[in-house]
Amino acid sequence: MFQTNIRSYKDLQINFPFTLFLPKRYYLKEKDRYLTFKEIFEIEKKVFNIGHYAHMVDEMNRLGVFFEETDAGAIQSFTKEVITYFNGTFKMEQQDRRLQDRLWQTYIDANLNTYYSYKSPDEIYLKASP
Repeated sequence: MFQTNIRSYKDLQINFPFTLFLPKRYYLKEKDRYLTFKEIFEIEKKVFNIGHYAHMVDEMNRLGVFFEETDAGAIQSFTKEVITYFNGTFKMEQQDRRLQDRLWQTYIDANLNTYYSYKSPDEIYLKASP
């Protein structure tokens, strides 16, 4: 399974083997920078329980957080990664594996996903596009 433009991590399907995703970038207008995954998870905990998805996005925008459109270069790079997944040649470098572990440990620590009780990043099959 391959997913692009992920905008919500709360209900993310993270235990399908061989799944790769390209996250949407969250931009904090006031500070002119992108949010870290930790900041993304924290803001989602605040706003992603208030009803319809459109209301959640409105609340994020009210807080000065906006989704950045994924550019063509990122989509092209992701497409190449997907092709290597399909043909069995995808290799994740050691640095990328460390970053994946940090991402998923942050996710676990945020206690964002209510469907599963993960104890270790090793239990999560989903990988963010390097």
